[in-house]
Amino acid sequence: MVQRLATGLTIRTDWPVSRLCYDAHSAVLTGPDGARLRARKVVVTASLAVLQAGRIAFVPPLPEAKAGALRRLRMGNAAKVRRHVQQSIQACMPWLQHLHLRMY
Repeated sequence: MVQRLATGLTIRTDWPVSRLCYDAHSAVLTGPDGARLRARKVVVTASLAVLQAGRIAFVPPLPEAKAGALRRLRMGNAAKVRRHVQQSIQACMPWLQHLHLRMY
């Protein structure tokens, strides 16, 4: 299912990003050894610890509402959100239970 959804997309894993410059139309990511990648859309899947430590520089900086939420968020709260989302998704799509997927 995931491979089908990713058809036609460029997906990078194990490519740590140190800087993400973005505007309404595109983004430029700086990765290992200063390598750059341009994209129209980006999904950031960094850990809370990485985001809170500022290991990814966002240019321009994240809006204060998002930056403030990241500062206040603790891992315990994230676990509660994950559980609520997982239960909601399974309630809407009960067939997912038969796939034995772990939702994160």
